[in-house]
Amino acid sequence: MMTQYRFIISCPTEKMISSRYAYAIYAWLLEQVSAEMGNALHQSESSCIAQAIWYDRAREQNIWKISFLSKETAELFAPILERLNHITLRVISLDLELCEKRQITSFAQFLRTVRMEQTEESRVELCFLTPTAFKQRGKYTVLPSVALLLNSLVHKWNDCFPEAQIDDADAVSAMEENLLIVDYKLKTTRFPLKGIRVPGFFGELVIESKLPQPLENLWQLLVSFSEYTGVGIKTTLGMGSVEKM
Repeated sequence: MMTQYRFIISCPTEKMISSRYAYAIYAWLLEQVSAEMGNALHQSESSCIAQAIWYDRAREQNIWKISFLSKETAELFAPILERLNHITLRVISLDLELCEKRQITSFAQFLRTVRMEQTEESRVELCFLTPTAFKQRGKYTVLPSVALLLNSLVHKWNDCFPEAQIDDADAVSAMEENLLIVDYKLKTTRFPLKGIRVPGFFGELVIESKLPQPLENLWQLLVSFSEYTGVGIKTTLGMGSVEKM
């Protein structure tokens, strides 16, 4: 089960609200439940929450997107989010307006939804809305690759859909070989986190597919899935938010 909320957020003192506030909102959110539950969620190895803040220049709006990747977390936070209109943090006060709610109740429903939206286009354009990074051999990697994108999404998918695991290494390898980054407009950036500045990137990426249809269908599932989970590290704290263009 996946549930996603999108809020328009505003502040009288800041027109463009920085993505770094996502971490503070996450901390605030955990304070709204019991200390035991908040600690369990924060220490969990499975990222059952993904959230981020960015400024939508086309609409001149700040957006907060938060996804719950399990039924339990969605039900825990639904009463809080569905009546939420204001958050007071230590350094900023935010007004919120719920503008969209999406809910996927099963893998079968998600499969049907993606198939209805699928096109015959061989290229997918992705926009990385907040600083995105990967970790490889203990070091941050600020340049995306097909392998890093796929490995991140497959790992998150297997956490979210245990009933439909992607465990065929040959299939994943074939996808890596037949997906190609053909265009990009990226910038390096830093995401402040616990006293450090995590290096990453944001911007646009175009990936061309030459996959056979069964693997193309799987690739399209992963692309749509990425809009809920984000890509890379620290997606719970505000990094790695991505959307199809």
